[in-house]
Amino acid sequence: MLRARNSISILFFALAAFLLAIACYASYFLLNWPALDLYIHDTYYVIGHRIPLLSLSLYFAACGLAYYVYPRIVHKQLSRFLAHLHFWASLGFLTLLFFAYHSFFATGAASLAASGDSLKSAFVRCSLSMLGLAAAQIILIINFVWSFLREQRIRTASPPA
Repeated sequence: MLRARNSISILFFALAAFLLAIACYASYFLLNWPALDLYIHDTYYVIGHRIPLLSLSLYFAACGLAYYVYPRIVHKQLSRFLAHLHFWASLGFLTLLFFAYHSFFATGAASLAASGDSLKSAFVRCSLSMLGLAAAQIILIINFVWSFLREQRIRTASPPA
């Protein structure tokens, strides 16, 4: 049975599985159509999708594991509000980062280099999205420190006499 206190770790595990599935799906085309690799070799499709998606899926799986294991080790409850805020802020900034990179590479760096304003705005969008994703991870640290310093412990059922 699914317990409410494990729901945030399940959200992080589901996001990690989703990102891993996208990375595998993108690789599917290159594995099944080797001739396609000749045309798009060393392009954004080959290089840019898989490595960030795999690394982010590992990170979100580690966050899910941390949210699952921390209360069992320290015996203190994490804030559900901060946990959900961390998840949704991370997901939102991850989506903004993906679309910022996608718009940057889809239009082509060469065409963006021709117009300096467009290149500068693309870098600003990518940088702000990355900073927002990094700032969202501060919520995780605040949640761990706050729950550790708080006096409220997890209530465990007393063993029968």
